[in-house]
Amino acid sequence: MKLLAREPGRLVFHLSAKDRNAIRALLRRAAEVGRSPSPISRGPLAALPEDAQELLDAERLAEWNRFHTDVATWLDDPARCVAGKGGFGLTLSDADAEILLQALNSAKVGFWEALGSPDLENGDELAPTTDNISHLFAIERASLYVATLVIALQGDQPNA
Repeated sequence: MKLLAREPGRLVFHLSAKDRNAIRALLRRAAEVGRSPSPISRGPLAALPEDAQELLDAERLAEWNRFHTDVATWLDDPARCVAGKGGFGLTLSDADAEILLQALNSAKVGFWEALGSPDLENGDELAPTTDNISHLFAIERASLYVATLVIALQGDQPNA
């Protein structure tokens, strides 16, 4: 994924077929991992009704479904994701790029939570299982897309 053009309120990215499929797969797999929403914190929020966590979970799931649906729609829209030589040209508004960024970042957190929320920088180790390796790979792949989107939204020069 490379930023080709940045115009006021609009970003144009080049996606290889591999990138397009990878973004779809990351979001689909993140939904399958079943990211468990964070619990309500203790303290002043502890006074919330017992069903508050369920309401927050439902809201978080609905937001995730909106993100996933929006991104899938964009990637399948021939007017927005134009097939061309060597891949696709994906045009997003700044707001849409933010949604994609949030969806990918949420997927990263979901994979990290599926690993048991390890603190790898401070010595937590993971068993070398297929699931763990798959989740770590997904986190790294999503991180590349997140970095590209953050740079693009900051207004830096295209990396094409």
